[in-house]
Amino acid sequence: MLKFNSLIKISVVILISLLNFYIMYLIHKDNFWILLDASFDVLTGTPHWRSHQSRLLGPIILRILFPFGKYYEHTTAIIYVLGFTCFNNLFFYYLLNKISTKNNLALKFLILFNIIFLISQDVWLFAWDFLEIAFFVSYGYIIITKEYLNFLPLLTFLHIFNRESSLLMILFFLYYFYFNYSKEKFKTIIFLVFNFVFGIGYMIISRNFLFIQQGDYLDGGQDLENTFLGGNWITPVYNLNTLLLNGGYIEKFIIICSLIILFYYFLKNYKVFDITEKYLMQVSLVLTLPIFVFGIFTETRQYFPTIVIFTYLIYIRKLKKIKN
Repeated sequence: MLKFNSLIKISVVILISLLNFYIMYLIHKDNFWILLDASFDVLTGTPHWRSHQSRLLGPIILRILFPFGKYYEHTTAIIYVLGFTCFNNLFFYYLLNKISTKNNLALKFLILFNIIFLISQDVWLFAWDFLEIAFFVSYGYIIITKEYLNFLPLLTFLHIFNRESSLLMILFFLYYFYFNYSKEKFKTIIFLVFNFVFGIGYMIISRNFLFIQQGDYLDGGQDLENTFLGGNWITPVYNLNTLLLNGGYIEKFIIICSLIILFYYFLKNYKVFDITEKYLMQVSLVLTLPIFVFGIFTETRQYFPTIVIFTYLIYIRKLKKIKN
């Protein structure tokens, strides 16, 4: 009976994933080629932006899975997106269920995550965005359970090749070990320090030496001379102008209001958060605030990692209320 119930729940998770993918397909069906072009162009040194040049992991996986590349780009995009949507949901459900099996909460919160994920869809959607979810599903579980801390050097090292958010997480875990130090974790700390130094070096070197020219999609040229911090822009003024000008005020209003509600939730509950909840809150802030400094706040795909961590936070908050 237990195995049958588990099969039913796994089937529901797969069904949720298929529905998620179908809605994503309706949103992006005319632009799936962007995902493939952006990914394969990273491998040829001609990405849309220099900052994409260091994000090699997703494009390499695509190339390994689909060696014929752009000849089958539409099918490739569908299979890649569908595959990682199913994988991420099954992985997230498995870890939520490991934390607690009470009241089918894992399934309910997985549905919540998928709803927020779909609401947060952006015009842009890249191969590395799906891998980001898998990494942060792992990070959230490690923070909550304190399990697999010894795997952090390997996990963060792989993450370096997907996106520079890995550097933020390495800094967070160094901060974490500062308050939870033990001799057994000394090697882990040393490896994390190595990963941070390596990650900065890799980001700068890959963006300056692998980058040949900006891809044709944006007509090239804007990013040729941008070598600051390995190709990052400083965007507070741009974001302020975006907020006040250029239309799209309803979309921008929704984004800003959502972030205000999120920060208000953190402030309101900070005193009652236990230490794990505070760590999750801090990770959410560490992931969100740099978007306003180095990113574009209207590119909502950048909030995917925060959505994962916030789902974990409200999940364990709900579990505490049930216990009480």
